[in-house]
Amino acid sequence: MLTVYKEHFPNDLTSQVSREDRDPVASGRLAYVYRGMLQHNGQSIKVAIKTIKAYSGEDGNFSKKQNRLWQEINLWLTLRHANVLPILGTTMSFGQFPAMVFPWVENGTLTSYLEDHDDNCLCRGQIFGLLKDVASGLQYLHSRSIVHGNLSGTNVLICENGSAYISDYGLSMLLTELGGSTFATPFHVWGTLRWTAPELLDLEDDTDEESSRVAPTTQSDVYSFGSIMLQILSGKVPYHYYKHELQVLYAISKGKTPLRPSGIARQRITERQWMFIQQCWSTVNITRSRPSSEDIVEFTERQLADWHTWWLSFLFSARCRSYSLAPPPHSPPEGNNRVLEIDNETGSAPSSSTSDDESSSITDNDLDLVCSYGKPDPHQSQNNYPDIIGIPTSCCYPQTRAGRVSLPVATDTSD
Repeated sequence: MLTVYKEHFPNDLTSQVSREDRDPVASGRLAYVYRGMLQHNGQSIKVAIKTIKAYSGEDGNFSKKQNRLWQEINLWLTLRHANVLPILGTTMSFGQFPAMVFPWVENGTLTSYLEDHDDNCLCRGQIFGLLKDVASGLQYLHSRSIVHGNLSGTNVLICENGSAYISDYGLSMLLTELGGSTFATPFHVWGTLRWTAPELLDLEDDTDEESSRVAPTTQSDVYSFGSIMLQILSGKVPYHYYKHELQVLYAISKGKTPLRPSGIARQRITERQWMFIQQCWSTVNITRSRPSSEDIVEFTERQLADWHTWWLSFLFSARCRSYSLAPPPHSPPEGNNRVLEIDNETGSAPSSSTSDDESSSITDNDLDLVCSYGKPDPHQSQNNYPDIIGIPTSCCYPQTRAGRVSLPVATDTSD
């Protein structure tokens, strides 16, 4: 049967893709993920291969599900956005359904990335950049009439340059549809529950599971974005104070949204940002009360722009204090290309009691660093796609990211 359907699936990479390990690197309720290699134009490209678990339904439905998968993959192959992980093609070597081939992302998921950087070594610009990336990717999907349906910290991936990419868009709903009756479960979002909109959860005592399940919408995606925003700003997953998923489910059933973090994590979230997160979590007349994906993009862009302005002002004022006069336009101190060091406890620049060589550590390189944040490299193509595949073989669309800088806790400059 595989040979019958092989010709019908787009971008067939069966002869070019091989699995590296026998065991999957990740496993979900409906799919496995394997690490693999794609051979293309003499190059070996690391890829992720997502395979659908075995189908045990009636043969008559199998053909319909094949056609349904074909339609979705054809749609996904048309997506072109810097913050949406592309699908490279399919391979027929992993079971009844074709497996989907995606670029391999070295930095892993947003959740693991933030856990690895839990010592507050991400600057505010990088944090706002991540928010803007997710917002832009989500807005693009919605503009293409695609509902993600399962947006969480586990399917936002971080590329080598620190950019964020949305993955698994529409995949959870599709896999549930393809899985057949053997995968029926009331906890269809188990594992991503902490980010899931409450209207998607079957919290009523209803024996008719299919009738009680609500389809995801753009508004439920917005709720999930609010949870991702909380996670990025605080560095902690929603409901981080609950160890078990059942505790989270019980809290949601009681109408409880995640609490605002305490301590240092609380200082990282301004009042304006917290209000916006709560707006994303609104449960009353959600169509009107929750922001749209366009509103989310506008808000995150404003946050990044405000930080940009604040940081430039800080650099200029610190540099002027170092010289006690306006800095010369083209004559920074020689041999001093260090990024400004800021006291993590006081949130201030080095005191004026330091020597001239030490105090004049603000250089033109620092200003260039901030000014270039998030701007594309003019020397790199934004569409450097392989000819055959038609999709970038790396998730890293060229995007300049600022270097790692330790900043004081930012005040709410947007108020």
